[in-house]
Amino acid sequence: MGRIAAQANANSDLLAAYVAKYCEDMARHFHCLRSVLEKGARVHYIVGNSTFYGVLVPTEQIYAAMLQECGFVDVTVRPIRKRNSKKTLVEFDVSAAWPGGPPSSIRLSGKNPDYAAAVRAAPSGLPLPGAGAARRLGAAIADRG
Repeated sequence: MGRIAAQANANSDLLAAYVAKYCEDMARHFHCLRSVLEKGARVHYIVGNSTFYGVLVPTEQIYAAMLQECGFVDVTVRPIRKRNSKKTLVEFDVSAAWPGGPPSSIRLSGKNPDYAAAVRAAPSGLPLPGAGAARRLGAAIADRG
Protein backbone atom coordinates (compact mmCIF):
# COMPACT_ATOMS: atom_id res chain seq x y z
CA MET A 1 0.00 0.00 0.00
CA GLY A 2 2.92 2.26 0.80
CA ARG A 3 4.38 1.91 -2.69
CA ILE A 4 1.02 2.82 -4.22
CA ALA A 5 0.65 5.85 -1.95
CA ALA A 6 4.20 6.99 -2.74
CA GLN A 7 3.48 7.40 -6.46
CA ALA A 8 3.48 10.94 -7.82
CA ASN A 9 -0.23 11.10 -8.51
CA ALA A 10 -2.98 13.20 -6.96
CA ASN A 11 -5.07 10.08 -6.24
CA SER A 12 -2.35 7.70 -5.05
CA ASP A 13 -3.17 8.09 -1.33
CA LEU A 14 -6.86 7.50 -2.03
CA LEU A 15 -6.14 4.44 -4.15
CA ALA A 16 -3.81 2.98 -1.48
CA ALA A 17 -6.58 3.47 1.11
CA TYR A 18 -9.03 1.76 -1.24
CA VAL A 19 -6.73 -1.27 -1.63
CA ALA A 20 -6.23 -1.43 2.16
CA LYS A 21 -10.02 -1.26 2.73
CA TYR A 22 -10.56 -4.03 0.17
CA CYS A 23 -8.09 -6.26 2.05
CA GLU A 24 -9.78 -5.43 5.35
CA ASP A 25 -13.21 -6.26 3.91
CA MET A 26 -11.97 -9.58 2.55
CA ALA A 27 -10.33 -10.44 5.89
CA ARG A 28 -13.67 -9.77 7.56
CA HIS A 29 -15.45 -11.94 4.98
CA PHE A 30 -13.04 -14.86 5.53
CA HIS A 31 -13.43 -14.48 9.29
CA CYS A 32 -17.23 -14.64 8.96
CA LEU A 33 -17.11 -17.82 6.90
CA ARG A 34 -15.71 -19.71 9.88
CA SER A 35 -19.06 -19.60 11.65
CA VAL A 36 -21.21 -20.68 8.70
CA LEU A 37 -19.20 -23.33 6.86
CA GLU A 38 -19.70 -27.01 7.51
CA LYS A 39 -16.63 -29.07 8.36
CA GLY A 40 -14.83 -30.03 5.18
CA ALA A 41 -16.49 -27.33 3.07
CA ARG A 42 -14.32 -26.06 0.23
CA VAL A 43 -14.39 -22.48 -0.99
CA HIS A 44 -13.18 -21.11 -4.33
CA TYR A 45 -12.43 -17.50 -5.22
CA ILE A 46 -11.70 -16.46 -8.79
CA VAL A 47 -9.54 -13.35 -8.51
CA GLY A 48 -7.05 -11.49 -10.60
CA ASN A 49 -3.91 -9.73 -9.55
CA SER A 50 -3.79 -6.01 -10.27
CA THR A 51 -1.37 -3.20 -10.93
CA PHE A 52 -1.80 0.32 -9.61
CA TYR A 53 0.64 2.95 -10.87
CA GLY A 54 3.01 0.15 -11.85
CA VAL A 55 2.81 -1.60 -8.45
CA LEU A 56 1.75 -5.25 -8.75
CA VAL A 57 -0.75 -6.31 -6.06
CA PRO A 58 -0.73 -10.14 -5.84
CA THR A 59 -4.35 -10.55 -4.76
CA GLU A 60 -4.12 -14.34 -5.01
CA GLN A 61 -1.24 -14.43 -2.50
CA ILE A 62 -3.05 -12.04 -0.17
CA TYR A 63 -6.17 -14.26 -0.26
CA ALA A 64 -4.11 -17.40 0.38
CA ALA A 65 -2.34 -15.81 3.36
CA MET A 66 -5.60 -14.52 4.87
CA LEU A 67 -7.35 -17.88 4.43
CA GLN A 68 -4.48 -19.69 6.16
CA GLU A 69 -4.44 -17.18 8.98
CA CYS A 70 -8.19 -17.71 9.48
CA GLY A 71 -7.62 -21.45 9.94
CA PHE A 72 -8.42 -22.80 6.48
CA VAL A 73 -6.36 -25.76 5.27
CA ASP A 74 -5.32 -27.14 1.88
CA VAL A 75 -5.04 -23.61 0.48
CA THR A 76 -4.32 -23.81 -3.24
CA VAL A 77 -3.60 -21.08 -5.78
CA ARG A 78 -4.04 -22.18 -9.39
CA PRO A 79 -3.59 -19.84 -12.37
CA ILE A 80 -6.56 -20.03 -14.72
CA ARG A 81 -5.74 -17.70 -17.59
CA LYS A 82 -3.80 -14.64 -18.57
CA ARG A 83 -5.87 -11.50 -18.77
CA ASN A 84 -6.03 -9.51 -22.00
CA SER A 85 -5.03 -6.14 -20.59
CA LYS A 86 -1.39 -6.59 -19.45
CA LYS A 87 1.07 -9.48 -19.66
CA THR A 88 1.61 -9.58 -15.88
CA LEU A 89 -2.09 -9.87 -15.06
CA VAL A 90 -3.50 -13.34 -14.43
CA GLU A 91 -6.75 -14.77 -13.06
CA PHE A 92 -6.43 -17.39 -10.32
CA ASP A 93 -8.61 -19.93 -8.55
CA VAL A 94 -7.80 -19.59 -4.86
CA SER A 95 -9.37 -22.49 -2.98
CA ALA A 96 -9.27 -23.71 0.60
CA ALA A 97 -11.03 -26.17 2.89
CA TRP A 98 -12.53 -25.59 6.30
CA PRO A 99 -10.91 -28.23 8.57
CA GLY A 100 -12.61 -31.42 9.63
CA GLY A 101 -14.92 -33.78 7.81
CA PRO A 102 -14.99 -35.02 4.23
CA PRO A 103 -14.47 -32.50 1.41
CA SER A 104 -17.62 -30.83 0.19
CA SER A 105 -18.56 -27.62 -1.56
CA ILE A 106 -20.73 -24.78 -0.38
CA ARG A 107 -21.82 -21.60 -2.06
CA LEU A 108 -22.62 -18.61 0.07
CA SER A 109 -23.85 -15.20 -0.86
CA GLY A 110 -24.64 -12.05 1.06
CA LYS A 111 -28.30 -13.12 0.89
CA ASN A 112 -27.62 -16.27 2.93
CA PRO A 113 -29.20 -15.48 6.35
CA ASP A 114 -26.51 -17.37 8.29
CA TYR A 115 -23.76 -15.53 6.48
CA ALA A 116 -25.51 -12.17 6.84
CA ALA A 117 -25.84 -12.77 10.60
CA ALA A 118 -22.16 -13.69 10.82
CA VAL A 119 -21.18 -10.49 9.03
CA ARG A 120 -23.30 -8.40 11.39
CA ALA A 121 -21.76 -10.16 14.41
CA ALA A 122 -18.16 -9.91 13.20
CA PRO A 123 -15.98 -7.23 14.69
CA SER A 124 -15.39 -4.29 12.39
CA GLY A 125 -12.04 -2.74 11.69
CA LEU A 126 -8.61 -4.21 12.17
CA PRO A 127 -7.24 -6.42 13.49
CA LEU A 128 -9.10 -9.46 12.24
CA PRO A 129 -7.65 -12.87 11.53
CA GLY A 130 -6.26 -12.53 8.06
CA ALA A 131 -5.80 -8.78 8.09
CA GLY A 132 -2.35 -9.15 9.63
CA ALA A 133 -1.36 -11.47 6.81
CA ALA A 134 -2.32 -8.84 4.26
CA ARG A 135 -0.27 -6.19 6.09
CA ARG A 136 2.75 -8.50 6.37
CA LEU A 137 2.48 -9.48 2.70
CA GLY A 138 2.12 -5.79 1.75
CA ALA A 139 5.28 -5.00 3.73
CA ALA A 140 7.13 -7.86 2.04
CA ILE A 141 6.07 -6.59 -1.38
CA ALA A 142 7.23 -3.07 -0.47
CA ASP A 143 10.59 -4.47 0.67
CA ARG A 144 11.11 -6.12 -2.74
CA GLY A 145 11.05 -2.67 -4.32
